[in-house]
Amino acid sequence: MQPQHDDPVAAPPVALLPAANHHHPQPALAGEKTVAGVPWRYGDPSAVLDWGADLGVGSRSRVRAATRRAPPTALGAPAGRPLAVKILAKDHARFSALDVRGEVEAHAAAAACPAAVALHEVWEDGDAVYLVQDACTGGELYDRVRAQGRLPEPDAAAAVRAVLVLLAHMHASGWAHRDVKLENFLYAGVREEGVGVSGDGAAAPPTPSSAVRGPLLGVDFGSAARLAPGESLAGPPAGSVPYLAPEVVAGRPAGRPADLWSAGCILFAALVGQLPFGGDTDDDVLAAIAGGVGGVPRGTAWARVSEPARALVAALLARDPGARPTAADALNHPWLLAGGECGADGGPPPPLSRDEARGRARDAAREAAAAAKGRLASAAARARERVRDAMAARAAAKAARLERRSSGGGGGRG
Repeated sequence: MQPQHDDPVAAPPVALLPAANHHHPQPALAGEKTVAGVPWRYGDPSAVLDWGADLGVGSRSRVRAATRRAPPTALGAPAGRPLAVKILAKDHARFSALDVRGEVEAHAAAAACPAAVALHEVWEDGDAVYLVQDACTGGELYDRVRAQGRLPEPDAAAAVRAVLVLLAHMHASGWAHRDVKLENFLYAGVREEGVGVSGDGAAAPPTPSSAVRGPLLGVDFGSAARLAPGESLAGPPAGSVPYLAPEVVAGRPAGRPADLWSAGCILFAALVGQLPFGGDTDDDVLAAIAGGVGGVPRGTAWARVSEPARALVAALLARDPGARPTAADALNHPWLLAGGECGADGGPPPPLSRDEARGRARDAAREAAAAAKGRLASAAARARERVRDAMAARAAAKAARLERRSSGGGGGRG
């Protein structure tokens, strides 16, 4: 199948696009509070949510499909809209109430930008905190790059422009994202390549019209941190290994420029079909980033990238953080202003070299193993829920029997 081209989105010659609120802060109802304008409710979210399938499992959370049953007085997610609920279990070793509040504040700030998924409301009960967001059913940017091998330049430009719009907004709002990667940008529409997604998050039958992906939206703000202009953070690194900037790998304080390095990794992968720094283990990848080993491949994929696109990649992947453009400046790069049309041939991806094919096969094997691990973790979580439900039912039945015996015994003594 030939790669399908998005309509090029011409970026206006401005540093930052105007923000568009995804939700409007509203007064809290009785028994709830608001955090950064987002309703935060206490109680069992099942009272208003119909749950669907598990959509994914992360290192600190899982995501589950849902729709909302909204009574007339309820504020928050619209009734009937497909939702994705991020569930942060309180018994997780890394759970921190302060961190969760920070994530909600960061997400609320980001959600004022059209390139971020909307956060409608938060629920909290004794077991978990639930972040109720719009569902993105168009798939990850990662999956699209992997399926097509590489993106045509107009499509790559549209994708990295969405990334930069989000970063420009967050940076101007006093936040650094700190986990910019292909997997954290999802298309709002339906999956391409003939695979749709049903309302409960499960794969739907192929349809001829499933090429519409919708806008690209940023998700997962759990690593975000407040940063004043020019401020850097020290301490444990945040983010995903292949996207870490050299200053993060070296253990030096890092600030907003680290987000721009990660955006450069995304652009590189979109244009070439692989990340700029690789290796068989995380340690290998970290060593490659620290030593500058990697970057420009020798295959034909890079040879077909236009000079303007290469120039933006080089600027974003500058090893000196001070030499990288800001997100707002990067949005004004000539290649992005031209919608990625500078030198793009629009033809099919070139054949992979032997090394590229081997690397792609190795990556696919790792992805398959990770997906299998995720499915097992999801199945285990469901099994634990069933066990908890069964134990609760048995305890309730035992309590009822004891109550009946006590009532009967008391009557006999009378």
